[in-house]
Amino acid sequence: MGAVLLALGIFGAKMIYPVASSGIERIRKGRQRVLVLKWSQVPDGKVHDCLMGSAAFSQWSCSHLGIHRKELRCWESDSSLAVILNRAWRLSERRPSYFKDLPAQVPPSCDFICTDLRTILACVLCTAPDRKSSSWNPRSLSFGTTQVSREIVGNLPFYHFQGQFQRRRGELTKSDLEKLLNGYPPWYRDRFTTRAGSVNLSFPIHGEADVSRGGWIIAVGLMDPDVQTQTPLAVYRCLQGSEPEEPQFRSNGVVFRAAIARCRDHIVKNIQPHFPADVNVAAAVTMLQHLIVEKTGSGIPSPGEFGERWSDGTPPPHLTGPDCRFVMRDFNRFKSLDGTDVARYRPILLPAMAAVVHGAYEVVQYLKDVGVELKLPPGCEDLDSEVFLKDCVTMLC
Repeated sequence: MGAVLLALGIFGAKMIYPVASSGIERIRKGRQRVLVLKWSQVPDGKVHDCLMGSAAFSQWSCSHLGIHRKELRCWESDSSLAVILNRAWRLSERRPSYFKDLPAQVPPSCDFICTDLRTILACVLCTAPDRKSSSWNPRSLSFGTTQVSREIVGNLPFYHFQGQFQRRRGELTKSDLEKLLNGYPPWYRDRFTTRAGSVNLSFPIHGEADVSRGGWIIAVGLMDPDVQTQTPLAVYRCLQGSEPEEPQFRSNGVVFRAAIARCRDHIVKNIQPHFPADVNVAAAVTMLQHLIVEKTGSGIPSPGEFGERWSDGTPPPHLTGPDCRFVMRDFNRFKSLDGTDVARYRPILLPAMAAVVHGAYEVVQYLKDVGVELKLPPGCEDLDSEVFLKDCVTMLC
């Protein structure tokens, strides 16, 4: 009888143990609280507010610049999510939401935050430098001392911030970041200020189709270079499928270069026939052709009045706000000019041609000397996919 009872006990234990272990695991998972902060929870407007509350502190001297301190949870460190996206973080603190039914791959008793890839990449863009970094590694989302590591456990992606963020782009808005991550050019801002200083305009991209059109090239040429918030990021994303895996020499940014070629073609086909003797129109075609073929602004020819101004650094006359909008719209639509358009162009040909050449020059030089494509590792195509952000301590779990 004793032997029978012992056998039954061993057999029952083998049956009960998995059930009991599963129950214990469910209890542990139920007690483990993982904060959820996704891109949909980020409020509209600027993603970062300097809490100093003083005009003396701008986003360029923000007191929140700092190192990634391991004594804090990673997302609360001076160079991580809670500071970069501090408006969203403060809202989350007031009304926190927690993950339900945690996957088995999430280790118990360790700190995590549930977010999405778009939020991770937004933080990367907010800390991207304005100048090219030789240590930029687009495949691992790392540049300089800022690094974002990625690990797959089962089918679950885990990310981790480490290092020191080089700079914070606190002026970027949620809309700006969404557009930049969707492949808009790195100059994109919802609104920008022209060289005239007093003219504030909407950026002339209203959908992905406009990225390969010429209106935004005009916008870049009109932008005031002294406004730091309009400086393009040193990293950019291309529209999906528009960039070859390994571009040939100075052939990166294919869709951006296509916009420059479209500007040249629009002038040749639709503008120059109405102004065949205008030296500034002819000069613009010559200079754009050089930028397109040579893929550099070095040695750019400078014929005509506009070319003389280009050579001696004299800026052309400023365009008014209505004229800026007219030229950007005209280069976007790529249509033959009617009588009204011709009359509108006649007094502004010089500054209009200057804007298109300046814009094309800035884009070509950026692609040659500054911009690096933000390439994502395989399996990261869905920017809204759910990921878990690990704490430094969690790295040991």
